[in-house]
Amino acid sequence: MKFKAKVIPSGNATGVETPKKIVEALRSGPRPLITVTINGHTWRSRIARTRGLCLVGISAANRVASGIAEGDIVVVDLTHDTAPRVVAPPPDLARALRDDAEANSGFRPPALWPQAQTRRRRRRSENPGDSTAEDRQAGRVHV
Repeated sequence: MKFKAKVIPSGNATGVETPKKIVEALRSGPRPLITVTINGHTWRSRIARTRGLCLVGISAANRVASGIAEGDIVVVDLTHDTAPRVVAPPPDLARALRDDAEANSGFRPPALWPQAQTRRRRRRSENPGDSTAEDRQAGRVHV
């Protein structure tokens, strides 16, 4: 579903307001998983609800890849994203789980793995020493 929107600031990021009729047409609840295409660049996301608005966030990397900036009027193409969202564990963790049957038997990725990954990524960017391969090896994992 295509629509035109202005790239607006949203907190310390940017986004586009998505018309409620488009969110409803996706028939997947108030915060559906989506693929977003702007200027030929596609990424996976989800509709955010804030201050009574339906927003699609646009990261700095996606703005650069799409060739857009805050204030631009863009054509946004949204589709409902039904593909599985899988995040592979870091190589050192995968190796450790493969080598230790007991650890592997107790390992269950959280149901909200992508959101958990985002929180960990945010913490690592605030505290660069957190959750490095060396920390995991030494048992200093910050989850």
